[in-house]
Amino acid sequence: PTATPVPTATPTPEGYKTPIPTPLPDNLLLNPGFETWNGTSFASWTQDASSTYTVETGTVHSGSNSAKLTTTVDPGAYGKGFYQDVPVTVGETYEFSAWLWSLQTGSMGITVSWFDGVSPKYWDTPTSTAAGQWQQFSVQSTAPAGTISARAWIRGFLNTAPCGYGDDAQFRVVDP
Repeated sequence: PTATPVPTATPTPEGYKTPIPTPLPDNLLLNPGFETWNGTSFASWTQDASSTYTVETGTVHSGSNSAKLTTTVDPGAYGKGFYQDVPVTVGETYEFSAWLWSLQTGSMGITVSWFDGVSPKYWDTPTSTAAGQWQQFSVQSTAPAGTISARAWIRGFLNTAPCGYGDDAQFRVVDP
């Protein structure tokens, strides 16, 4: 005769264990260092119709590449440039930062706009205070009611001219 296997009892865990929450990534942006270039554009970044961006390998903050920004029209008060859209949660506070190299004082800056599906609401727009060196810029704001996404911008402020370079961007939730 062949022995019939008998299932072994599995002990039941004692008590209730609180699950450990999955931490948020430190950076919600994709391709934040502009390392992925397909020959015509940076992965995950979109240029507006009034500017161009190209890969730069000589002036970089870290890694192998940065993004060179040139405006093709008068940039106006908000500037022209390239952006990435990021999903956000109403009531959370976010920070956007980037390293910029300006060709002239005031020629580069960053901003973020909240989007509610109808119109953008802009954050502050800091611009460069020096030229010919890397400067880190950052802005912080809390997502207002109705917000569905944020658009993180690197912008140029010269009229139809090369403005500078952007590198090492970060969009993150600010710890409470």
